[in-house]
Amino acid sequence: MRQRLRHRVALQHENATQDAAGQRVNSWVTYRDCFALVSDLGSKESSKDQTEAIAGTDVWIAYPRQGRFPSTQDRIVYRETAKRTRTMNVGQVQVTDDRTHIKLNCSEVLT
Repeated sequence: MRQRLRHRVALQHENATQDAAGQRVNSWVTYRDCFALVSDLGSKESSKDQTEAIAGTDVWIAYPRQGRFPSTQDRIVYRETAKRTRTMNVGQVQVTDDRTHIKLNCSEVLT
């Protein structure tokens, strides 16, 4: 990977807690803000009751030296512009042979 990591992303994991009534409440917690290279791969459409497109995106980040390691239960929040924020689910985590970068294969549902 030779391109510069120039986009800012937030890696998040789901956190389950209980509210005052004892009900389970799910929320997303950011565990890492970092630079990344976001590369769109294209999209495909599916039709059930309504048409939706699933966009494929590769997100490259530097290999984390400490802290939580990305997993397929995580998501990525990418603020593309001041008015557009994208949220992508991590589908696959691949480590480069030299262990300097991680490639996260992500999907995003566009409605």
